[in-house]
Amino acid sequence: MRIRSVGTRLSLKTRCPISLLAPCAPPSHAGRTRRLDLRRPALLLLPAPPLCYSPPLPAAAVAAPAPHPPLLLAGRPRCCTVAGAATRAARSPPLLLPTVAGATTRSAPRSSRAGHHREEGQEVETPQDAETSEDPEENTKEYYEALFASQKPLHENTEVTQLDAIARLMALKCHRNLCRDGFDELLVIVGSLLPKGHLLPQNFYYSTKLLSDLKMSSQQIHACPKGCMLFREEHADTNYCIKCNSSRYFEVDRNGDGQKRQTTVAKNILRYLPVLPRIQRLFMTEDTAQQMRWAVEGNRYTDKMIHPSDGTAWKNFVKKFPLKAGDPRSVAIAISTDGFNPYGPKYPGKNMNVYLEPLVDDLVRGWEGRGIRTYDASKKEYFDMYVWYHTSLHDLPARALFCGWCTHGKWPCPQCRQAVTFFWLNKGGKYSCFDEARQFLERRHAYRSDVKSFKKGRVVRGPKPIPKTGTEIKAELDALKPSPDGNGFLGYGETHQWTHKPCLWKLPYFEFLELPHNIDVMHTEKNISEAIWSTIVDTEKTKDNIKARIDQEMCQLDEGSEH
Repeated sequence: MRIRSVGTRLSLKTRCPISLLAPCAPPSHAGRTRRLDLRRPALLLLPAPPLCYSPPLPAAAVAAPAPHPPLLLAGRPRCCTVAGAATRAARSPPLLLPTVAGATTRSAPRSSRAGHHREEGQEVETPQDAETSEDPEENTKEYYEALFASQKPLHENTEVTQLDAIARLMALKCHRNLCRDGFDELLVIVGSLLPKGHLLPQNFYYSTKLLSDLKMSSQQIHACPKGCMLFREEHADTNYCIKCNSSRYFEVDRNGDGQKRQTTVAKNILRYLPVLPRIQRLFMTEDTAQQMRWAVEGNRYTDKMIHPSDGTAWKNFVKKFPLKAGDPRSVAIAISTDGFNPYGPKYPGKNMNVYLEPLVDDLVRGWEGRGIRTYDASKKEYFDMYVWYHTSLHDLPARALFCGWCTHGKWPCPQCRQAVTFFWLNKGGKYSCFDEARQFLERRHAYRSDVKSFKKGRVVRGPKPIPKTGTEIKAELDALKPSPDGNGFLGYGETHQWTHKPCLWKLPYFEFLELPHNIDVMHTEKNISEAIWSTIVDTEKTKDNIKARIDQEMCQLDEGSEH
């Protein structure tokens, strides 16, 4: 997967699996809606404060002021392109630039900037001059310098800036799928219609070169062809996998002597987008920086949950770490894997844990110590930003990769684990939990004593299963002993169903999270509604067949027991 970023939006081109996408920014206007193209979903790494896209709303809903900014849904936005990001940067409110004397002033509007250029050698004023004497953070300085340089008018008789013109033409190229030669010809024609001395680039190369300063950095990390490890840190110079001994590079027989030698072309590359600089970029725009504090300062309904910060998992975590998580400018991260992980012969399986290592390292760095030094454009000051992992969103099979507990077999529930035992259906060839849900009802619920609607003669009187705490789960993982063959742990399928220890446990606060993994509502709604509809109308996907009828009779056998 290749990702290009300008300003606060992203351009996604799926090529190969990677571990994350950077967060997108909130909109300039909270009530604005964007349509999503959900045909190509991707993994999104989202800051928990409100983000920039929402599904289309009814006219009445759009007309009324929204109680909170719309949330970003998983998917590939249609307008999520480099050109679209540059357009937003060019059309954003005037940039706040501090003066040399220390007073912060707003830059002049475009109408008064026409004909003004930055002279050669002129010093660019950066945020460190505003209200602090600290040295500027490198990413902040580079971003403001590039944005300031791109605000030149296209020519002396217009208010359109150079960045605005290039962004519009690049957006046209992306939306109409123009080839490079066609785009070069378009620039030549448009340039011939402009006055002499205009600043429109001559071709596609110079256009991308001007926009490149607004992009975000990325890392190319070599990985084992089988996904066993990443060649980074202490293994940066290793040429063979330390686990499976696979070659890091392609091997060819150059001399014809039958001996293959390594080339410099890697077999597997992880293209990682550092998340912390991208979150810092969100605070460099005034409107976005204000909305990043919405989780604490925003208006909300007292009796409704309209944001993750209204849930008990968020509130209890803030109580546990009030100095870091309680800061309005701290950023909570949610990870969605819907439609991202590639299936097939090269399906990474539990090795997806390996590809998440760079992300986890960034999350550790964003939490420990004094945090990440970041510039807040809305308050014109630097602050220490803390980033923490809140939850992950996925279906049940993907949850097995994240939490390390196999979601198949007789204990498939990763929450209850051994507290709920599934039984085998002889005809269906799978496990079932029929009549196991009654134990979660209240002690005096009528269904607990119902001996006809569920298993015949069975009464449920036991208490609810108590989910294990994060500290108990951590102790259980630490007590596991690896199998002699190096594949899994001893006792798998007999006393537990742990397949691996997720790298998320490297986070110093992970054991205190009440909801570290979450099931995507979309999958639950789709699967249940599809099963009910197919059974009612008797389609090919119906669950009603001869084998199901036989298993149903077996499930309702008279037990006459209490549990």
